[in-house]
Amino acid sequence: MNFRSTLFVFVILLIFTSCATKDKLYMQSELEKSLVTGLVIDEKGLPLEGVTVSLNSFNKSFTDINGKFIYNYLVFGNHKLEFEKDGYTNNEVEFEFRMKNIRKKQPVFVKVKLFSFNYLLSETFEYYKEGNNIRVEEYLEKLANINPHDESYLYMKAIYYVGNKQYQQALVILEDLRVKDRDNLYYALSLIEVYQLLKYHEKEANLCYYTAQRFPDHSSLLERAAKIYRDQLNNMEKYEEITSELKHKINIK
Repeated sequence: MNFRSTLFVFVILLIFTSCATKDKLYMQSELEKSLVTGLVIDEKGLPLEGVTVSLNSFNKSFTDINGKFIYNYLVFGNHKLEFEKDGYTNNEVEFEFRMKNIRKKQPVFVKVKLFSFNYLLSETFEYYKEGNNIRVEEYLEKLANINPHDESYLYMKAIYYVGNKQYQQALVILEDLRVKDRDNLYYALSLIEVYQLLKYHEKEANLCYYTAQRFPDHSSLLERAAKIYRDQLNNMEKYEEITSELKHKINIK
């Protein structure tokens, strides 16, 4: 390989090599020679460290403790930056790098905001209370993109289904959640409501009885279970058993 060919290969390697540094803070000299610089913040406007930044789905860099990243080498033309961090939404930005950026010594500056899972969950609940179904569905999709298996996301989705009378969809989620966490009071109470709406009387009565045993402060569930056994299931034996238990609790008090 002659000198000219060697030089060409070297230049190409430089162009496609990220300027990502292992240092936590970028030095001023690096910022001065950068062609692309940027800042990644969260929903509160605070810098995000450790965000993976990909240039054209290939060149990877990471934000420092100040949420900053830089690239020192870039070809002219259109480019795309992608941003990823566990527990946050992804984002991407497209930009054009031109000769004038070099002539005027104006690096491309990109500012990006990523939203945390907890923030999106809180916002989803607020939109649900407002009855804004369009926004709820939009935010549920964002949550699913971050972590579709998160229990708080799934529970919020189930609550949304209940509010929109999609009881069967809510039932599937809530029963699965209860398998994972049998003694979660919120899962149990929500599931009891769904059983009632679907007229699954035996399941409703059984879960009322079990929940009242696990959470003594919810003794009203015993009364509810007894009434279902008597009026809906015609199970007088179970009704008398629970009634006797209720009387015993009253006598103790």
